[in-house]
Amino acid sequence: DVKGLVTIGVGNLVDPYVKGLRMYKKDGTNATEAEVRAEWQRVKDDPKAAKLGHTHTRKITSLRMTPEGVAALVDSKLLEMEKYLQKRFTEWEMWPADAQLGTLSVAWACGPAFRFPKFEKALLVRDWSTCAAESAISTKGAPGIIPRNRAQLICFRNAAEVTRLGLDPNKLFYPGGPGGEIV
Repeated sequence: DVKGLVTIGVGNLVDPYVKGLRMYKKDGTNATEAEVRAEWQRVKDDPKAAKLGHTHTRKITSLRMTPEGVAALVDSKLLEMEKYLQKRFTEWEMWPADAQLGTLSVAWACGPAFRFPKFEKALLVRDWSTCAAESAISTKGAPGIIPRNRAQLICFRNAAEVTRLGLDPNKLFYPGGPGGEIV
């Protein structure tokens, strides 16, 4: 990532090295733990990797995860983060689905223990309009965060509308708003 931390499969942090990553060689055979570790180290040591990202590291690596492996890793990380957030925000289950998605987006980028005091305070009182204004992550050196910030803004605006209109909080309206429009 832009901080020089190694990630795999759409942004899953594996830095420090995570033992047990299931990777495959081009011929479809399982890579050994030593082969995976060596390839991880190659990415970690490459001075261009943080700046050029996955398009560069794809050229200097030969091991891959299966699409199913990536999906399982993403699901696992997502559930892990949600469990943490449920403990941190005890009313999590009562939040509109769009507010949960927006918060998970922040957690995916910054970790579930993120520290944004105004945002956190707004989450605790379910002030979704303030969450929309305070959920932006710094884009300095990370232009890829710009679309994430926009998506989070939409999520929290949707949550505010769901609450205002008394709509089903279990229904996800992202990306369209409760009336189908992009908010």
